[in-house]
Amino acid sequence: DKVIEHYKNDDSLELTSKIRLYTNIVKYKNHNSSIYRMYESRIYKLAYQQLKEGNIDIYLSELYKGAIKTDTLDKETADKMFTVLNTYLVQTENKYLKNVLVVYPQFREPQIFSLKNGQTNVTVYDPNAELLFQDVFGNRFYKEKYRKTLLLDSYTLKNAVEKLSQNNPYIKTKKAAELINKKSLSTDDVALLESILFELPLSEGFKALIINRLIH
Repeated sequence: DKVIEHYKNDDSLELTSKIRLYTNIVKYKNHNSSIYRMYESRIYKLAYQQLKEGNIDIYLSELYKGAIKTDTLDKETADKMFTVLNTYLVQTENKYLKNVLVVYPQFREPQIFSLKNGQTNVTVYDPNAELLFQDVFGNRFYKEKYRKTLLLDSYTLKNAVEKLSQNNPYIKTKKAAELINKKSLSTDDVALLESILFELPLSEGFKALIINRLIH
């Protein structure tokens, strides 16, 4: 409380300390209290700034849950939030590994994330995606032991941002999968499938599913 009181009119804290202080205020202080109202505009400013940069860790997770309101999200912040909501901390004890590869059945190329000291933040949009590990020589490993921890879990935020982030490639392929199984396609459905087919770097298998649905 002394620290909170000290910095209520002072914004000179360095970023890491500021994030931790604001997170504690959001998490533990009554949002109707006078001390919270003194910090409120700075908390929102910092939260949205960090979100636009796509940053996430255990402290920012609590800050976002407490400070980000669904009715204030625009397309840009919704796209960033969708990514953040699907970000996991991946940790392995094998220090010789260089990268984590996220392989999606619907996309041609994997997403690659660099490991540092055996850990990294990894975006995984699809529960069917497979995680591979790569060493400095380019060898890939399928059965590496690792821990995967979701950094931000919020059904309310996730439900809101999915409606706003329709241009996200994963959401587009999710919609395509729904249309592939739809009994009857409208003109708009066909146009959407065609745009997904030609605009996204899809795997040959997923392309074949779309083409087959368009033909039949």
